[in-house]
Amino acid sequence: MTQMSFNGEQPIAPARFRLVRWREGYAVEDVDALVAKIEAGTATSSEIQNARFTPVRIRPGYAMGEVDRYLSNVEAELRAAGR
Repeated sequence: MTQMSFNGEQPIAPARFRLVRWREGYAVEDVDALVAKIEAGTATSSEIQNARFTPVRIRPGYAMGEVDRYLSNVEAELRAAGR
């Protein structure tokens, strides 16, 4: 997978998140849907900023901190690029 860059300067690594179980995480399908839009280049900074994910505990979910950090970086890149 190639690295993405929205402003031509610093590339953003492809999304890879650790799965957690028996503690709160984000629903995999919710996060994957937004990441697909990011990777397709169709997500906007406001869409990322306003994203909400279903919390899960028993079934596997993505580690919240990892997802939040990734989306914060992508949102900042999009905002800097005027998107």
